[in-house]
Amino acid sequence: MSMDRSLERQAMDTVERYGMLVPGERVIVALSGGADSMALLHFFTVLRGCMSLELDAAHVNHLLRGAESEADERFVRQVCADWSVPLHVLRADVRALARERGQGIEACGRVVRYDYFKSLGGKTATAHTLTDSMETVLYHLTRGCGLRGACGIPPVRGSVIRPLIACTRAQVESYCAAHAIEYRRDSTNASREYARNRIRLDVLPQLRGINPAAEEAFGRFLEDAREDEAYLEALAEEARRDAQRAEGYDVRMLADLPQPVRRRALYRILYERGGVMPERRHLIRLEQMLEQGGRASLNGGVDAAVSGGRLTFLSAEKEQCPFSVPLLPGRYPIPGGEAEITLQSSGHKKFKNEVLDIAIDCDKINSKAVLRARMPGDCLRLPGRPCKSLKKLFNEAHVPPQERGARVIAADAAGVLWAEGFGPDVRARVQTGTRHFYLIRIWRNI
Repeated sequence: MSMDRSLERQAMDTVERYGMLVPGERVIVALSGGADSMALLHFFTVLRGCMSLELDAAHVNHLLRGAESEADERFVRQVCADWSVPLHVLRADVRALARERGQGIEACGRVVRYDYFKSLGGKTATAHTLTDSMETVLYHLTRGCGLRGACGIPPVRGSVIRPLIACTRAQVESYCAAHAIEYRRDSTNASREYARNRIRLDVLPQLRGINPAAEEAFGRFLEDAREDEAYLEALAEEARRDAQRAEGYDVRMLADLPQPVRRRALYRILYERGGVMPERRHLIRLEQMLEQGGRASLNGGVDAAVSGGRLTFLSAEKEQCPFSVPLLPGRYPIPGGEAEITLQSSGHKKFKNEVLDIAIDCDKINSKAVLRARMPGDCLRLPGRPCKSLKKLFNEAHVPPQERGARVIAADAAGVLWAEGFGPDVRARVQTGTRHFYLIRIWRNI
């Protein structure tokens, strides 16, 4: 990670190393207008010709900084027009949304951004750098974290890619200067009100005083940490599978594992059962139970018991969390997450399968429709297949019994319209001639 390597070479190496792109893919660059995102967009304007990419940009105006936010939006609109990049813009009152949802403004803004990027389809490219990753790890360490928290910002997470993750902020600024790239400066970045800003403004300069190449050294640590974590996670998953029994998990097999593997295996088991990331205290309690036996209520409403050499959980029936909300536009809490329903007009759009799988034709809804948990007798008819009970479909898809009660079902008086993980019933499927449809998105707390 030599500082004298060009940003283009560094970013291209990262793209190839992590298999971020294939020729012809659609890429949405998350464009704030700052130096990092402007360098990333410029990099992609070069790359799109080499890889025949379909390149767009997306900007979210959080409406938090008044005239400055408006100026940022005007700036990115002009840049994208000059560089012939289609731009998508979302204007969201994040302060009001955060108040409505009971979230912090920063956390709410992140959810809004990533939800929007995901709705646009394709790959989302964000401009996180090695410097950002270093700041993140330092922040995690001050709050207490394990190896997972010390791995920094992942180069790839689902459909999100980060080509600049091995580049420092100094490299980005040099790149912008070399290519005469203008960019916007966020005035809030100079405020020491935020912990991450204090790390950036006060801590990093001290570390660079100790070692001018501190970020490069940190980059080597992050690579090693990710490799170690991936290896331990693979061992933990193998151990979890080996210990699994029809009636639960073999206690002795779990207890005899080395602690780094055992704790990760228990993390996976608890997360699978409750749909909520376990806290350290829950893992420690479960480890104690492996040795001493007993019963405890853990995270995600999960009750665990150790007796007779088995780690077991409540039956699927007792774990189910019945819920019912109207099938109307809005966001609704569901077990382990949130459901979002949006009303769309079809016009003359052509839809990809991933959109069709979450869409139902509004004109095909019989009467008062709801999102709810599954019920006995629920059936679903998928295209080209006979009508089957959800129980049979869950069995065929190997959906764990403890997860089935939290799966979201859309239904009206005539029966199931759509089922999470399977898509719409044929009677509600969007087709040529559909005028209006609902998109149902499920966000899980992961």
